[in-house]
Amino acid sequence: MKTISELSVDTRIIYDHLSKMKKGDFVEYETLTNLISKDVQGSGRGNMATARKMALRNDGLVFDAVTNKGLKCLTDEENVNSTGESALDRIRRTARRSAKRLVTIDDFSKLSPVGKIKHNAHLAILGAIGNASKKKTIKKIEAKTEESGKISAEETIGLFR
Repeated sequence: MKTISELSVDTRIIYDHLSKMKKGDFVEYETLTNLISKDVQGSGRGNMATARKMALRNDGLVFDAVTNKGLKCLTDEENVNSTGESALDRIRRTARRSAKRLVTIDDFSKLSPVGKIKHNAHLAILGAIGNASKKKTIKKIEAKTEESGKISAEETIGLFR
């Protein structure tokens, strides 16, 4: 029996295949399934997920799933367009949902002083995250970056207003 820190043979086989790919390449799930004799969309899903993480960490390769087809090794341009947008969309949705949950407090006055402070701080931060990740705000930051090439964190925060 392997310990948790040991890498499974199936994961290593998938990783070895992924690490040899070039940006822009595509591999079908069927190919990966045949490599390990286990369905990577079923019981081999964990092996594939770990191999993808290893390829990112060790080789700087980002893989995106193509529904029911396989994995695409993203080019730099695809990575910027796909990863950044999907992450910001997810962050924005999570912030909005979490803020909605926080405002369901029945009686704010019954919270402890520490609870009130945490409630207000968390709500403020979630609001700022939600605002910062809006498409309109992102467009402002992109425009500022386009004109100057770089933008400091302080300048970025100023654009949220």
